[in-house]
Amino acid sequence: MTGDEAINYFNAQVREGDTMATFTVTLPNWSGLGSVNTRTLAIPKTLHFTSTTTRRLPFDMYFTMEFDKKTYPFKLITDSPAANKAANVGGKFKDHFDAFEKELFLLTDLPRLRYNTLNPQIPFFELYLPPRTAFYTTTEVLWKSLNIRGDMRLRKTERSIGAKGQRAQYKLVHGFFNTSPEAWTIRGREMLAGTSMNDLAGVAEFPKFILCQIELTNTPRLLMPVIRGEAMLQPATKANALRIWKHQAERIAEYLKLPDDILEVYPGDRDSIIWSCTARPGAGIRITLELNGVLGEAAELAPGQSLVFNVAKGSKYELTLKTYKDDPFHDMYPVMVKANAFSNAISWVDGVGEVTVFGIIDEKTARHPIISTGLVFGTDKTRLTVEFYDKHRKLVSFKQNHNIGMLMLFRSL
Repeated sequence: MTGDEAINYFNAQVREGDTMATFTVTLPNWSGLGSVNTRTLAIPKTLHFTSTTTRRLPFDMYFTMEFDKKTYPFKLITDSPAANKAANVGGKFKDHFDAFEKELFLLTDLPRLRYNTLNPQIPFFELYLPPRTAFYTTTEVLWKSLNIRGDMRLRKTERSIGAKGQRAQYKLVHGFFNTSPEAWTIRGREMLAGTSMNDLAGVAEFPKFILCQIELTNTPRLLMPVIRGEAMLQPATKANALRIWKHQAERIAEYLKLPDDILEVYPGDRDSIIWSCTARPGAGIRITLELNGVLGEAAELAPGQSLVFNVAKGSKYELTLKTYKDDPFHDMYPVMVKANAFSNAISWVDGVGEVTVFGIIDEKTARHPIISTGLVFGTDKTRLTVEFYDKHRKLVSFKQNHNIGMLMLFRSL
C-alpha cells in the first residue's frame, strides 16, 4: 500500500475579520476502515475562494469647486453729474455684472448690484452676495452716493485690485465680504431715478471713475454623505454604486448651483462605472471629488488621488469597485500558509520566526497552486488550522465572508 495516492477536497468558512481558517482533514480509505489511520503525506495542491457575502463599503465623499479666476474688476465711469443719475448708474452696473455673469455662465447664483425699480415710487440700489463672495470699491464714496448707509456689514480692508489695462495694486477697499453660509441682500435707502450720485456723496469733488471688484472664494472641502436615511456601509455592487453615485452627483450640482447634468454617472463596460463631465469651453471652474480612503482603495485609485473635473475641457474617469468576491488575497501574493500547532515547527520565516509552513501560494496562475512539501497525518478527521501571511509577511485579516475549498493530494507512507 505504500506509495498509493488519492485526492480529497475540503472546505472551511471564514467571516469578516477572521485571521484563521480550520479544515477537517479526512484521510483516504486505502483498503477498508482499518487503513484510514495510515500515516499519510498530505500535499495541498490548490485553494479556491468563493465569497458568501457582498462586500460593504462607505460611499461618502468630499467635494470642492475652484474658480480659474477669482476676481473681476471693472471701472465705473462717474465723470458727469448728469450721467451719475440713479437710472443711468443702474444701467452701467447692469452692463458690468452681465459681462461678469457671461464669464461664469454655468453658475446660477452670483453676486449682483442692481437698481431695484419694482416699486417705481420707492426705487433703491441693492447688493446681492451669495456665500463666499464679496464686492468692494477703492472709495467709500460709492456706498454713500448709492444711499447705502448704516449697514454694519460694511467694512474696509486691503485687496489687490486693478481694472482692464491697469496693473493690480494693494489698496484700501470698502465693501461687503460675505463669509457666512447664507446669502446677503444689502438694501439702500430710497433713491429716485433723477437723483445724481453727486447729490448724496457729500464730497466737494466727485471722482471721475470708481474702481470696483467682484471676488469669489473657492468652495471649502464639503462632505457628501450617502443617501439620507440609508446605512453608511452599502453593498459594493455595480447597480448599487451606480444608484448612489447618481444621487450624489445630482446633490453636488444642486449645492454648487450648477446644471444638474454637470456631472454624469453611467454604466461602463462589464463592472465599470463612468464619472464624466462634458466639455463646456470657457466655464472657468473645476470640481474635485475625493473618495474616502476605503472607497478609493476599492476603486483602485492611488493613495490621495482625486477625481478632478476641468469643466472647460471635460473629464472622464472609469471606476471598477474591487469587491474581493473571488480572491481575498488580491495584490498580496505570494502568500504563505502557516499551520498552527501542527507537528514540529522546523521552518524559519524572517519577521515571523520558527513556524510550520504548510505552503506558499504562487501568484502566477489563476487557481493558486501551492508550493508545499506537505504535512504527515496519521489520524482521521484531524482539524487543521491555518493562517495566511501576505508578501510583506503580515497576517491577513479577511475583509468579507468566504468559503475556502482546498484540493489535497495524499500519498501513503
